Formats: sequence, C-alpha cells, structure tokens
Amino acid sequence: MGAAQWVAVDAQEARRLAYYKTELGPGALAPRGWYCDGTYGSSGAYTVVVPKPIDLRKFFGENDFRFTGPTVTASFVYSGTF
Repeated sequence: MGAAQWVAVDAQEARRLAYYKTELGPGALAPRGWYCDGTYGSSGAYTVVVPKPIDLRKFFGENDFRFTGPTVTASFVYSGTF
C-alpha cells in the first residue's frame, strides 16, 4: 500500500463525503449515504461504493456482473498470486 495522501477540500464539500472500508479491503472516499461492499481472496482485495443498495445475490452470483452508473472502487493486488 502507498503512503498516506492528504486531500484539501473545503468544509462544505467534506460534509458530503464519507470514508468507506471493508474489513479486509482498501478504503475509499465517496459521497455520504452510498453503499459499500467488497471481496478479497488470495490475489488481493476490492472495495466498491455505489449510490444504490447492492444486490449481493447478483454481486457474488454472476460471473459477468457489472455495476452501472456512478461507482467508486479501490483495489490492491498481491504480487504473484494470480
């Protein structure tokens, strides 16, 4: 993981943001009130934040499932475990 990053944002904008993080995945800054989930495994971890509730049956059940619309994602890959 990289070094910590500081982001300058005014107070009004900051109130509209939230930090989302899954238990074992990376965190992401996204609009407050959105929905977060993610996956992890031997090759790394993935966090997704979207404006609508995530249907976990589709998220985990369909090999070709894709999010549509605005999405914030964060991921990291463990080297050499593909």
